[in-house]
Amino acid sequence: NNNNNNNEDEDDNQSNSTSSDESNNNNNHVDDGEDVARQRRTRKFTEKQMQLNYLQIIKTRKKARNEALKPSREEQQKINDDIANQYNSKGSFPLTILLNENGKVLKEWEGFPKLTPDEFVENIKSVIDADK
Repeated sequence: NNNNNNNEDEDDNQSNSTSSDESNNNNNHVDDGEDVARQRRTRKFTEKQMQLNYLQIIKTRKKARNEALKPSREEQQKINDDIANQYNSKGSFPLTILLNENGKVLKEWEGFPKLTPDEFVENIKSVIDADK
């Protein structure tokens, strides 16, 4: 009888242990699924962060390049003064000047042109055509 009880206890322990193992295995499958989903989310987040970092690097490089090419305030003022002396020595304002690609003055308008926008554009076109 004692033997039978011991066997039954062992059977119960084995069935509990098996049931417990199955439960753990099921939990592991759930955990594995959650891990996979978590890994995917992390990968997507990491890829997005890398893209944003890359864009920030590009933006920073472009800004640095533009800043390097950009004259200082003093240099720009000198450039503006030189242009004003070359093309507007009388200091007229407003003054519109049409230049060709070599810097030759093709036409000047002192004050506001008394033309409609369409007439002004036609005037510019005729001056450019005459210079060809």
